[in-house]
Order: sequence, then C-alpha cells, then structure tokens
Amino acid sequence: MKAYLWFVLFFILLLVFEFLKLYFIMPFPGSQTSEMVWLSYPIHVYRWVFRSLIGLGFLLAMWRCFKISTLGKVISFLGAMFVCLVYYGVGYVFSAEAMFKQLERLSYVDAKAYESSRIIIGINRNDEAKAYPIEMLGYHHYILDSLANQPYLLSYCTVCHSGRVYSPVVDGKLLRFRLVGMDLFNAMLEDNETGSWWRQASGECIAGPFKGRKLTELPFVQCSVAEWVKLFPGSYFLKEDSRYKDEYRSIDGFAVGEVKGGLIGVDTTGIWSDKAWIIGVEFNGISKAYLWNDVVKRGPLVDSIGNSVIEIYANEESHDFFVKDYLTDSTMLSFQEFWHSWKAFHPNTLRKIDY
Repeated sequence: MKAYLWFVLFFILLLVFEFLKLYFIMPFPGSQTSEMVWLSYPIHVYRWVFRSLIGLGFLLAMWRCFKISTLGKVISFLGAMFVCLVYYGVGYVFSAEAMFKQLERLSYVDAKAYESSRIIIGINRNDEAKAYPIEMLGYHHYILDSLANQPYLLSYCTVCHSGRVYSPVVDGKLLRFRLVGMDLFNAMLEDNETGSWWRQASGECIAGPFKGRKLTELPFVQCSVAEWVKLFPGSYFLKEDSRYKDEYRSIDGFAVGEVKGGLIGVDTTGIWSDKAWIIGVEFNGISKAYLWNDVVKRGPLVDSIGNSVIEIYANEESHDFFVKDYLTDSTMLSFQEFWHSWKAFHPNTLRKIDY
C-alpha cells in the first residue's frame, strides 16, 4: 500500500509542476492579473532539475508498484504512458512556440497581392520600405528582418493589440528570439543567447542576465496598404506562407475592430473599457492616452504633454495615425493598443477625457 501512496504522491507532484510551468505564462483564468515572473522564470530555467528529481522519485515508486502484483504492473504502465503524454503536451503541443510557429524564410510580393484596405505595419530606411500585414504578425507574434543592412525585431501581440519595432542588438550582439509565453496578457520573448525574458509591449527585459535592460524602439507606420503605397510605391510586402493560411484567416478583420469577444475582441462602444483602442504616447517620462474613437471623431486634436504641444490624428478608413510635435512638425513615437495593455505598462499614464 505504501508503494501505491508514493506513486500517487510523485504522480501528483509531476502534474502540479507541469501545470504551474504553463499556468503562469499562458492565459489561464487568473494567471495574468499580477506579475508572477519571479516564480515562473526559475520554474522555467530549472525545469529539468525539478523534472529529474520528481521523475526519479516517480520511477522508483513505479518500480515498487510494478513488483507488487499484476495490478501494480497495470498501474505502473498506465501511469508511465500518462506521464509521457503530459511531457509531450507541455513540451510540444501547448508550448507557445509550438502553437504559433515561425516563418522559416521570408519572401516578398508587391502591393497587388493584398487588398488595398488590408492593415499593415510599415518600415522604411534610406528610401527602402517593407510592409507586414497585421494578421500575419498577430499569428507569428514576431519577425526578425532587416532593411538597408539594419536588423530589426518587428512584433505584434493580438491580446494587447500592440505593434512594436525594436533593434535586436544588445551590447553589439544580434539577439534571436523565441516566443515563451505571456506576462500581464502581453507576449513574452526569450532571447536564445542568454535565456532572458523580454516584454513585447515595452522592450524591457524582466528576467535573466539582461534584466533591467531595454531594447531600443524604432519608428514604424500602421496604416492600410493603399495609404502605404502612396508613401512608398516601391515597397515590398511580406508574402503569406500558405501553410498558415487558416491561422491568418482566423483573425481576419481583427486589425479594423471586426473581431468581438474573447482575448482579442475589440470594444468599439467608445468608452474607456479594457478592450477599447487608445492612442498612447510617451515623451520625457510622461505618458498620455487618447481614446481612438474620440480622436477619429474630433481630430486632429491639439493637446499638451509636459511642456510640449502635440497634434494627434487618426483615420478610421486607412487606420493610420500619428502624434506630432505641433511646433516642429516632427513625428513622435505613438501606439494604437488596448487600454488594459497601455495602463498595465504605463501605470502613471494620463487620460485625455475632456475636449
């Protein structure tokens, strides 16, 4: 009987550990409401130490059960099979990088391959330009590419509705990434060089050897294909990979607010709800948010942030937007994303309510 109790104990420990490994970095109920990286990161880093210790205890208990009786042999066999299924599920089926596969190689087409209303994120450097459909970015979560011999990490999190472009070079080294999970409902990337974890929405490293460092943000444009072609008629467009066609189609209309409900649904009622679109801007340590619907209806708006006067613009049809210094006409970094995401990573942000 004691052998069976040890078998059950280690079996439960194994299940609990594997569940916790997933729970804190995936969108389970309650798992993303507070910062748990302090716990999820060591679980991830030392996962094989924990697995080895628990697995060794489980194997010893299984062997003792196996020697007791025919029933013990059956229980041992079924337990071993179930454990293998758990390891396979956690390691390959339900891992973030297995669920959202990456492009093996990048190829490009011209603007004719896409509808003119398709929303893209565009990059231009030294008169060269590339554009990336948001539905593609939303599935893959990130793409490492280059333009004019300058590498950049282009990322998109559908749960935050946040697009970002960063320089992937840290201390002179080009970092390569993998999708590891989520933190506060935001996609989290792990660099292959040090195993550090980076937030998609802020470019901040929150765990690992690079903790406290930030990736340098790079400018980009979010707009329709038609609007982008006006700006850069010779631009290249990332070509869809036919293997992921169904995945791209599953979020059709997401970029223009047609998807409702669930983790990625948009609230278009025009109130400050968690899933409402906002335009966020940060300048000299001050951050401010503007409700997308207000800017579309009332814009262009003139406002102040700190000692600077700014202009905020958004177009409902082309979905392009910008924030400019009103006096110099220079474009400032600004982002369209869900209100819950912006306030999570800009806790002291101001809200523009009165007009």
